[in-house]
Amino acid sequence: LWHALQLLVTLRAAAGASAPLIRRAVSEPSPTSLLELSLGSGVPNCGARRNPRCSEGSREPEDTSPVRAAVYTYNVGGYEEPRSRQVPCVPSNVDAFLFLDATTKRKAPKAALAHWQRQGWQIKIISLEKATRYVSAERLTSKSLKFAPPSWLLSGKWDWLIGYDHDMTINLQKLPEFLSNHDNKPLLMLKWYWRNCDNDAFDCMLWEMDDMLTKRPEYVRSSRKNIEHWKDLMTAMHQAAKPFTPLHYFESCVIFRNLNHERAGDVKTAFERTYNMSHDIQRDQFLVPYYLWRDGLSSELGAMHLSELQQELDFCSVPTKRKRN
Repeated sequence: LWHALQLLVTLRAAAGASAPLIRRAVSEPSPTSLLELSLGSGVPNCGARRNPRCSEGSREPEDTSPVRAAVYTYNVGGYEEPRSRQVPCVPSNVDAFLFLDATTKRKAPKAALAHWQRQGWQIKIISLEKATRYVSAERLTSKSLKFAPPSWLLSGKWDWLIGYDHDMTINLQKLPEFLSNHDNKPLLMLKWYWRNCDNDAFDCMLWEMDDMLTKRPEYVRSSRKNIEHWKDLMTAMHQAAKPFTPLHYFESCVIFRNLNHERAGDVKTAFERTYNMSHDIQRDQFLVPYYLWRDGLSSELGAMHLSELQQELDFCSVPTKRKRN
């Protein structure tokens, strides 16, 4: 964060020592363009959808796509109930990993973990990252897995790496064909689905920062000052000669990384920078657009609508949260 704040000082000095930052007016979303924000996920609940079960022959892929994918999810710090429902069956052309810290594994029902393994998932135990003044060990560990996962996941035998939050699920049988249709993209991200941000993603980003700082302070309490500084920095950069103009604003509950793409290294760098800043700022959605833009990835990635992931991958949520992370 120090380097970012130094940049903010430089930008302000270039504008004149006494020149205040121009604060951009944030447009209030209309009731018809913004779903009511509430605790938990906005991804539709899986509801009464049939609980997938692996059976003889069900691990055979539905298509002949040569794509090899690694999928992982994580449950860290006891924030979510280890679930035994809506655990996708892993086809033979996908490898799937469930990351747990030692405490979560110890408290998890043995039957739930056994079900994950029967469905083809490999369970991996990880150590918690060291907490910072601003971010808890549990949250920082989740950010590490999301943006800077173990190196063996990035340098293995896989073409794609997909990570998603533990309270989400996708149909892994449909995954290889879906990925083969996007092999020209270095990265697929989910668009923020609370509002249409296609015309002004920066406005959406600024609106959510303001909303959490003023109306949902519990989301940002431990790093509030840092987020205020980050907001000032992003505003200054948006008004610079070469303005920061993100094309999209994202939800980071699911991320698809094309490990074979020529820009896979740039994605790795952008996400490592995101993780580094996550030591000082709790909410990664405020960081991702900037670092993808900085590394020239904004126009090359694929930005997916929620409806696309629902239709093509049966993407849905499985309510498991016990408390806020």
